[in-house]
Amino acid sequence: MLFSFSCLSATNFLSYSAYFKAPASPHGPVINDPNLMVEKVNDKPLNVPTSLEFFGNNDILVTEKETGKVIRVIDGLVKENVPLLDVEVATAMERGLLGLAVSNSTGDSKTHVFIYYTESGGGEDGDDFNAGVEPAGNRLYSYEYFDGILINPTLLLDLPAAPVNNKAEHNGGKVIIGPDNNIYTVIGDVGAHRTQSQNVANGPAADGKEAS
Repeated sequence: MLFSFSCLSATNFLSYSAYFKAPASPHGPVINDPNLMVEKVNDKPLNVPTSLEFFGNNDILVTEKETGKVIRVIDGLVKENVPLLDVEVATAMERGLLGLAVSNSTGDSKTHVFIYYTESGGGEDGDDFNAGVEPAGNRLYSYEYFDGILINPTLLLDLPAAPVNNKAEHNGGKVIIGPDNNIYTVIGDVGAHRTQSQNVANGPAADGKEAS
């Protein structure tokens, strides 16, 4: 079963003329596989949702790019007043809260949530766009789920938000747990960046830090 979410258009990342919100299809989603169906689970708009992950039966976690919030949707109801997490994000272009993955198979009986986002350099959402504050970096964190919130952040990967080409666009940020139980993330080409991080075999080495 597929789920669709409504969303609000972003305000600041659309300030760049190269970015336009795609028009909604007048006939709704098109499903080519007869074994699949689309069911609307929520009519309340979310603020530029970028990723979702099933947390349980009719229990979904959604990341909001511009607000830095991990929102929980239970039985179609948005728990926006009690987000699992609210981090300060840089938001220019594709920066923001970009991806998450959930794992409860780490062997310690804890549920871990992995979050990828562009961390604000000044402790305020959008301060890179509004005030020219340099972001702290594109970062992957591990959190523990406890009693309705995400706690104990552990930094796993720290990459520059503006690498040596001084471009901020084309961030990736999707996170997935592989069959080998390793965490994988897509960083994007970060403004036509061409290194081995983008699988360019003969490109230069990555210019960020690698987690041990």
